Amino acid sequence: MPVWKGSANEVAIGGVEGAVYVAVPKGEAERLKTSIERIDPLLAPLAKGQRVATLKVTTGAGAVVAELPLVTQAAVPEAGALGRAWDAIRLWIK
Repeated sequence: MPVWKGSANEVAIGGVEGAVYVAVPKGEAERLKTSIERIDPLLAPLAKGQRVATLKVTTGAGAVVAELPLVTQAAVPEAGALGRAWDAIRLWIK
């Protein structure tokens, strides 16, 4: 995920629990959809293991089958004054 005002421009995210398994009625598996709801913009500082998004698995009809928190895989410290100022300008323009 992109990170603003941090010493790194991106941070890897992953699930806390690892793999996700869901049980659905026969024939419904092809219609499953996954989506990620995330915090945007993601601002540093970030701690390792901090929740920053949610993975949702839904049926074709839109019923939520599973939700999994997604967390940062590494810490991202805050950037220096120049880096923070530059990202503040970029966010203001965005």
